[in-house]
Amino acid sequence: MDFADAPTPKLTLSRMAASGHVSMDDLTNVVCKCNICNKMCNDPRVLPCLHRYCRDCLVGLIASEGKEKKITCPECQKEIVLTAEGVNGFKNDFQIKYISEHLRLVTSIKGGYTCECCVCGKISKVSAYCYKCGDYLCIGCYGDHPSRKCFEDHKSHVFSSKDLTSKNTTFEKLASVKKDPRCTTHPQNEAQLCCITCDNLPVCVVCIQGKHREHNTGDVIDLAKLETERLRKELPTVEECRGKLHKMKETVHNVKLKVEKSFSERKKVSRSHYKMELREIESKLRGIDGKVQRSKLEVEDVHNENMIKLQQGMERELESLNHKYNQLFEKEDTDYKSKQGSLDAKLEGEKSRLKGKRSLVDKAFKEWVTSTESEEGRALDEINNISHHFDCTANRFESFIATTTRVVASKHNWTAMECIPVIRAAIKPLVRDVSKKFPQLDSLLKALPNPFLEILWRRNRVLISEVEEKVELEGLRRQGCHIRDMTKTDWGKDVVVISGEAKPNHSHITLVDLSGSVKKEMYFESPTKHPWCLCASVFDHSIATVCEPDEIGIINFWNFEKLSKSISDIIPSRSDHLVVSCVCADSLRSQIFVGCKNSKDVHVFNSMLHRTNTVTLPDLVGWPRCIGFSDDNLLVCDFYGKMACAVSMEGKLLYKFQEPNDEKCDRPLSVCTDKTGFIYVLWVVGSTLVGSRHGALVAQYSQDGSQKLSTRKVDGSASCIATVEQDQSEHLLVATWKSAKIYVYKLVIQEEE
Repeated sequence: MDFADAPTPKLTLSRMAASGHVSMDDLTNVVCKCNICNKMCNDPRVLPCLHRYCRDCLVGLIASEGKEKKITCPECQKEIVLTAEGVNGFKNDFQIKYISEHLRLVTSIKGGYTCECCVCGKISKVSAYCYKCGDYLCIGCYGDHPSRKCFEDHKSHVFSSKDLTSKNTTFEKLASVKKDPRCTTHPQNEAQLCCITCDNLPVCVVCIQGKHREHNTGDVIDLAKLETERLRKELPTVEECRGKLHKMKETVHNVKLKVEKSFSERKKVSRSHYKMELREIESKLRGIDGKVQRSKLEVEDVHNENMIKLQQGMERELESLNHKYNQLFEKEDTDYKSKQGSLDAKLEGEKSRLKGKRSLVDKAFKEWVTSTESEEGRALDEINNISHHFDCTANRFESFIATTTRVVASKHNWTAMECIPVIRAAIKPLVRDVSKKFPQLDSLLKALPNPFLEILWRRNRVLISEVEEKVELEGLRRQGCHIRDMTKTDWGKDVVVISGEAKPNHSHITLVDLSGSVKKEMYFESPTKHPWCLCASVFDHSIATVCEPDEIGIINFWNFEKLSKSISDIIPSRSDHLVVSCVCADSLRSQIFVGCKNSKDVHVFNSMLHRTNTVTLPDLVGWPRCIGFSDDNLLVCDFYGKMACAVSMEGKLLYKFQEPNDEKCDRPLSVCTDKTGFIYVLWVVGSTLVGSRHGALVAQYSQDGSQKLSTRKVDGSASCIATVEQDQSEHLLVATWKSAKIYVYKLVIQEEE
């Protein structure tokens, strides 16, 4: 059973003592087995991680690793520093040693071993063993031996063949039959006390009066109780670690699954883009062949028509004109061949260009596959290393539980006194390893740049040209109108709508063309002293507007009809008064999105100004100063939060736009997109007040927002941006606030070879 799936009953001394039943097979194959030689432990030594091995096996392990001062546990991989005594510095596991001796006795009795009886002296089959006498008994003396008065205290220390019939035994029973340990200095004497100074060493009376005279000694029963009580107090800490270990293994497993899923999805998306690009190139190649063939036929038709006309002219002019028309024939043939050659060259050039693009796509995809496989391998290797750490820690934890259970279940004072200090010493490093943090787990889930997609974006780059023209809106400036927002319309390709503050207590919305002429204008009175109006194109010459403090409306410029409502009346459940801050629209679905200063909710309205639903922005967004709509997502400019981001219709953060570093611009003001899907964000440095700014620029981003492609410095008093079509090409417009100017930048589509 995996440690993470194992049941985890609460650790207590009473529960461990109750689970002290063990079969003879478990004693041989589990408890007393050395996992280096796979045999019963001989002279067992216990490591700080509570795994035990034969002394000779540990010596061989140190020699094979080639480390003089360290040793690595084969089971849990814990690295242990050796003392100056080397292997002898590890404590003897007396309990395992006694159990091993007991198992050898069991083997002797089961195997019909014969020897001299310690009572009658006859050579006979072994029937029992007396731990007090330390020798074997025959079947006749076994029944008589404990009944004699002088051997009355031997009764509980005799192990006989009938004890072998018991299916299970306990650590407590095994401890009761063995005799107490002897003095380590005087093996002929039984130990009466423990030397606390010498790490609970068993000593006799002679040692107490001699070598250990100045040492701190104690009674084994008192020491066993003391060590048991210390263990009882530390078990809650171990119990807490077991829960942490379980959660960390589950967390590592879940992260591994998510990383594998992420790489799988990225591979799938990139292969789809790759196949799509190849299909598009092949389609264009087929289209070129047909186009050139049609052009050739048209040229041939013109040629035939000219030849007929010339033939007729030659016949009319007779022989005198024969030389003239022969020259014309030759010239026409030459022109015909030249045009044919030109078409052939154009065809070959276009084919060569497309084949070059196909090679570029193939190369980019192969490079991406190699890079992704390497990154995936690195990520999985790091996760596997973390998983290996917790697997090894779990192994040590299981060893701790098994060892503690065995020692507590034995209820033997000497065993408790010898083993519990080692168990307690293992708790602190175990707790430390369980609590070890791996912050790199979160970083492994972050999205990585996709070189393949970057190359595809570069295939149709849109470049922002230098300023083509500067439109001066003199009429607006004379009337004291400011520009706060701007949007394109379906009124005309070079016509835009601008809005903002007008004279005190008024706001304006004005229709202008890029020559500076005002087509239409409207003014609205407002209860606030410095009101402003924002606008967004919806449909059929209609403009959605929001005006401070909480008005939303739709204006039709054909007939100047206006439908307006108060947002606070539409949403009466709010205790505070909403103040609008931005608006955008989805003209395809006739949806209007309105953001507010004092709310994270973006309210969605239909063309009748009925609220349909609400999009709640993520917590990291303060409040939206400007919003845009692109590819079914909201583009949000959080001016005071100094960030721009994309949010799904479910309110999930999709990505943050990279801040431009060119002029240390750190606050977004406005956002828009072009017809190819590239995104543009107006960034400024300083406060919202124009006089407090230090500069402004427009940053261009890829269609998915993950890459900043270019930047363009603009007027420092810029307040908003928009795109508009003019002269069969698209332009980026940058409007200033108080000076009422519109700068026009041409967007040039450039295909890279």
